[in-house]
Amino acid sequence: MSHRIGEEFEARISGVAAFGMFAELPNTCEGLIPLESLASVYTYEETTLSLRGKDSVYRIGDRIRIRVEEADIPTHRVRFSVVGDNAEDDTEEEEELPDIYSFDLPYARAPKRKKRR
Repeated sequence: MSHRIGEEFEARISGVAAFGMFAELPNTCEGLIPLESLASVYTYEETTLSLRGKDSVYRIGDRIRIRVEEADIPTHRVRFSVVGDNAEDDTEEEEELPDIYSFDLPYARAPKRKKRR
């Protein structure tokens, strides 16, 4: 992901915690969106596993648009930020996002297995 820093993608919220939320891209790359990086003040609600702000709520499974901010290869950590910071704004028309499946990495594909006879 280090060569994708600054690019925007569509993701789904895969986890919510008191320190932020995790977003997962369709290629299963997961990264943290720290609570401090959100534009508004959000409160973690443990009973609903959500982050509630003044005008919006982030829940597991919500679709959001993220930007890749940092990728640390040695620790395998990725940091994202929310683009627009609108948790429940699905009214705008979606534009085509970059193809994240075009990674040319040796570990992106599983090796083919030989058939047993």
